[in-house]
Amino acid sequence: MQDPTKLVIIILTAMFTHTFGAAQAECRDLLDSGDILYSKFNNGRALDLYRRAHSQCPDTYEALMKMTRAYIDVGQEATTGRRESFFVKGLRFADTLRIRYPDSSQAYFLTAVAAGNLCRVRKGTRKVALVRIVERNVSKAIKLDPDFAPAYVVLGLYYREIAIANPLLKILARLLLGGIPKGTLKDSEQAFQQALALSPNNIFALLEIARTDLLMGKKGEAIKHLKQSQNFNPSWYMDGKLKQESERLLKTLTP
Repeated sequence: MQDPTKLVIIILTAMFTHTFGAAQAECRDLLDSGDILYSKFNNGRALDLYRRAHSQCPDTYEALMKMTRAYIDVGQEATTGRRESFFVKGLRFADTLRIRYPDSSQAYFLTAVAAGNLCRVRKGTRKVALVRIVERNVSKAIKLDPDFAPAYVVLGLYYREIAIANPLLKILARLLLGGIPKGTLKDSEQAFQQALALSPNNIFALLEIARTDLLMGKKGEAIKHLKQSQNFNPSWYMDGKLKQESERLLKTLTP
């Protein structure tokens, strides 16, 4: 006669394996469906599926990372009044991602992107603290993955914002944080050039280097970069809007 204790263990093990396997399969389905929507630039519906996947398998890197990214992306598309809440959630989950997966360049990149977006909606001392978060995390992301072009775009934006920051922001940074790292327009230009060396069809990088060019008095270079941006098809959900911005700026610079 079979030992009852062993029989119970066998039954419980089978039940656990079946439940765990079913949960993992459902998580995979949710992630795959989210990826399809994300590839079609439907960030809102993708976020919903990524959130459900994260709820189903909270210890999975992929679910946490994609949910975090989607929160930030939806925030960029949201109306002004709703943006901050999405960016705050994105930053919170990026912190979790960074703590759990300290070797992931995406964890630091998404932290920098979330903080950078919050910089655009916050003022004064709250803005100053976020500036340091951007610099520290984008630098770490690049160190972990030096071939990831979007990180250099964020770095270029950061350097330009520092270069043109108003005196009050710099005073606050000095008083509260002992200052902020130096950044020049030349640093900004070089970061965008590195992004384009890695990804020549990066519409965002082309638009932003053009803006830096204009601040440096390089109108001809700006026009060249803006024209180049019109040659590429959108590969990111913001690219269509960015191409329109490039076209409008180009029209102001050419007869």
